[in-house]
Amino acid sequence: MKLSLKSIGSTLGVSESHLGRLFCQRTGTTFRDYLRAVRMLKAITLLKSSSQPVKLVASALGYSNEGNFCRDFRKVFGMSALRYRLDKLSNGR
Repeated sequence: MKLSLKSIGSTLGVSESHLGRLFCQRTGTTFRDYLRAVRMLKAITLLKSSSQPVKLVASALGYSNEGNFCRDFRKVFGMSALRYRLDKLSNGR
């Protein structure tokens, strides 16, 4: 199941726009930004603890496109996922 406001709204019986407004009012952030933050926290765990290719990490986090994952990762951490993994391995953390 794809995690989106549309799919969640459909399940709950509310419109996507209404759910988006409620989410933002309650959390102070958009659903997309919240989902990205949760995925990125999980991404750093996976990159540090496994040797899975970045493409599989992206897929495990719900990204259907590796490019979108890489763009989001770079936006949040200022470097590529591969660079992050290599830096963590070389620093032993």
